[in-house]
Amino acid sequence: MTAKRSLTRSAALAFGLAVPLLAGFAAMAGLSRCGNFTLDDPPGNSSISRRVYVNDEAVNDSLKPDLIRKGVKFVLQPGRSYEFSVDNSARASDKLKVYYFDSGTPKAFKTLTAVNAGSREVFSFASDLSTAQFFMAQLTAPEGTAAIASLPHVSLSSSAALVSDTLHVRLLFIRKLANFPDSASKGTFAKSLFQQMASVYAPFGIVLVGTYEIVEPQAPAVDFPFGSTFISLPGARIRNNAHLYLVDKISIADPASGLVGEVLGFAPREVVDLDNHRESRVILSARVSDPLSLAITATHELGHFFGLRHTVSTRHDILQDDDASNEEDGFADTKFCALDIALAKQAAVIAGGPSSPYCLRIADNSCSRSNGCDLQNLMHPVDCGTRNQVTLTTSQVTFLKKNLGSYRH
Repeated sequence: MTAKRSLTRSAALAFGLAVPLLAGFAAMAGLSRCGNFTLDDPPGNSSISRRVYVNDEAVNDSLKPDLIRKGVKFVLQPGRSYEFSVDNSARASDKLKVYYFDSGTPKAFKTLTAVNAGSREVFSFASDLSTAQFFMAQLTAPEGTAAIASLPHVSLSSSAALVSDTLHVRLLFIRKLANFPDSASKGTFAKSLFQQMASVYAPFGIVLVGTYEIVEPQAPAVDFPFGSTFISLPGARIRNNAHLYLVDKISIADPASGLVGEVLGFAPREVVDLDNHRESRVILSARVSDPLSLAITATHELGHFFGLRHTVSTRHDILQDDDASNEEDGFADTKFCALDIALAKQAAVIAGGPSSPYCLRIADNSCSRSNGCDLQNLMHPVDCGTRNQVTLTTSQVTFLKKNLGSYRH
């Protein structure tokens, strides 16, 4: 969900580099962090904070109170059909009030009547708006808030027919880049990066189609600050492509959290719109010119970009989602494990603290112990300093292909 990679000594060694890149930065364990930057998420009133992600398999049972009391938000793509469901066969008389947002204000869209489908109470609908955007839903139950106790797993799913095995990416080289001073070096790197990314996706039956653009090559280099303030970058977006912005450097300075240094990349948790939404992008750093290292970062980030969670939730994941129930990704074929720096899938005590960006992928000593984790999984939250953390399970691949189809127009 989404990667920040430190360019301190630990991160440099983790990616096979011979020497530390920035010894002057404070040492930090952080290797990869994903930002859930929701600056454009409506409404302006932050009281509606919980979000349902399309096709998400996590249990989402912390959403129950808000679903009835305040509402939960989610993204719908234009012309797509969806099912909003509650896994409870005893419920069939609820109503679902759906709203869209106009300048941050919820406006009535539809009121839906439930249909009982085996073990689920299902509300079916489609967006007839012209663009992808946020919606909100609030459940109206006959017994009022007393119904919260009988609402288990809440989910939002797209049509089963929406499946794609092709991923189009657009790489934008932004302004001056120290490691890529001319168009020839940029072209060579783009070709190598796409080849490495394609090799990661190939075992899953996903074809990568990559193109690139060189944007304002003589303009001053960009030192992109990792934070919650949106910063615009130049370059045209093209239809049905995931956009990767390669800047000279990504810096983070948050001493209160211990995060100080540079990172290799980050992305939002679940794209809003491939073509137009300003925060639906992946930011990558050109400070490391090894195509394989950046390819692993990019594919991890694109996993989050299309909705994949970490296989094991970190405390940052839980706090950002504001959902203590989502300690696991919900897939039966990803492994339970225990990490010193992450919440185990089977149990956890959540550390208190302020909300923080969505995910933190870090390098620590968990990789040196036998703890039952699938250390080779692309979406595992700990980077173990190898180049073989590129596997996905069958369920993860099925999910990824479904969301690739869901977000294409």
